[in-house]
Amino acid sequence: MTTILTTKTSTTTKTLKPTTERPPPPTQPILDTALVVIVCSAFFLLIGCIGTLVVLVRRMRRTVTLIETETTQPADVVADTTNVANTTVVETTAEAVHTTQTQQVITAEETNTQTVQGVQMTQWTKRVIITKEELTTPGTENFFMMPIVKIEKQKTTTNQLASDDVNMAEYDLIPDNKWEFPRQSLSLGETLGEGAFGRVVRAEANGIMTPGTVTTVAVKMLKEDHLDSEMIALVSEMELMKMMGRHVNILNLLGACSQRGPLYVIVEFAKHNDLKHFLRKHRPLPEYSNVVLTDSNQVNLSEEVLVSFAHQVANGMKYLHSRKCLHRDLAARNVLVCQNFILKIADFGLARDVQAKEYYWMDSQPVLPYKWMAPESLSHHLFKYESDVWSYGVLLWEIMTFGEAPYPSIQGWDSMVPYLRSGHRLEKPSHCSDEIYDMMQECWKYEASDRPQFSQ
Repeated sequence: MTTILTTKTSTTTKTLKPTTERPPPPTQPILDTALVVIVCSAFFLLIGCIGTLVVLVRRMRRTVTLIETETTQPADVVADTTNVANTTVVETTAEAVHTTQTQQVITAEETNTQTVQGVQMTQWTKRVIITKEELTTPGTENFFMMPIVKIEKQKTTTNQLASDDVNMAEYDLIPDNKWEFPRQSLSLGETLGEGAFGRVVRAEANGIMTPGTVTTVAVKMLKEDHLDSEMIALVSEMELMKMMGRHVNILNLLGACSQRGPLYVIVEFAKHNDLKHFLRKHRPLPEYSNVVLTDSNQVNLSEEVLVSFAHQVANGMKYLHSRKCLHRDLAARNVLVCQNFILKIADFGLARDVQAKEYYWMDSQPVLPYKWMAPESLSHHLFKYESDVWSYGVLLWEIMTFGEAPYPSIQGWDSMVPYLRSGHRLEKPSHCSDEIYDMMQECWKYEASDRPQFSQ
């Protein structure tokens, strides 16, 4: 048994030796070699494509250059076409590279400019032109300075930041540093009055009188649907107020906001509204009335107070005429009652846009207050210093009647002329002395030269 096993074992061992397997050869070097071959092939292929593209571009540039050379140069200059073309190709290529770089620099600069300064905006604006003209009344020595305002369209270009939400002004006005007031220091409030194209609002102005002090003011402005003629009227009024200077019985200009937004004309605030409404509000009560007076209407408008009102208006008109200015619309509605019952003449030099029938007429002429107008103004549209005196007589009548409307039976300006020519005048008010009514009659002389002056 032992021998047999040994033999088998030996045999088995000898038989297995030839069948022993070798380990597989390594494959990584083959893969690396293949990858290198592929990358090199792709690289050389890319180089070949780029070279081909460069050749094509050069040929195209050469062709374009030859065409331009043949077109622009005369025949005797194009003798050696090949040399000229080759030289031009080199120069053109260099210039093209330089131009591309320059354009990139310019583009970068424009981008920086737009980032820092904003976007350039071009728009049409209306330029307001203001001149001063001396006007003389025909046949007289009377003259006064009148602002002449015109509006012209112009094209403007401005830089505006993306975050800039400032309202672009419709009109371009040259700022007056003496009167310009910061818009951000003005806080608008309630509406005090409103017309067809404009309105007046109450406002608080910080530092307009004294630095650090808030003052209540009135601000005149136009509505959005206004006409250019209304803008001209508002600018004319503002310029006229600048020329007038300051007076206790004149509504004084305090400032204006004319830049980067609508025009705001800032004037003194009238605590008690206009004289017409003030008189009507404080009419004397009948003796049999049981109305209890409150603090808001405890005002005793005695004859002495009414006479002081008339004197204040005459004082203001004397100053206006001394400044060579005609009012042309003197009436109780255009006189304001301020604090401490100080009267101030307002809206001088303008024809108002109020549409009440008792005030104005329209016949291819500006709207005018025909019931306050003198005969020469009604017949010939002629205004003199004496025309203001006539209107002052009607204002006296308004004061003594506590705001009654004059000539209630007259409708239309065409009826006024024959009515006045025939000698009719307003009747004496019941609360009026003979002396005051005689003064009214002097103001209503038909001939302008027969009327008194405010300086008398």
